[in-house]
Amino acid sequence: IYSLSLSLSLSLSLSLSLPMPYYFIYRKADIWSVGAVVVEMATGFPPWSEFPPEAALFKIGSEDIPPPIPDLLSADGKEFLGLCFTR
Repeated sequence: IYSLSLSLSLSLSLSLSLPMPYYFIYRKADIWSVGAVVVEMATGFPPWSEFPPEAALFKIGSEDIPPPIPDLLSADGKEFLGLCFTR
């Protein structure tokens, strides 16, 4: 029992030592990716598919402008994507 509690306390200290800003960055990227998947499911194309892949990656990483939201979505769908693409 002593060794079990020792390993448990070590794993807790390791998980708490991760820097919080990195966690939030990954979380935002995951939410943005969900929005990108919804756009691709609705239109058949990923966001900014009219650009070459390098240019699309640059837009995603450097601009605060969200990709166009498809008009065919309901108001709730548009609101959901707006929240997904908020930085």
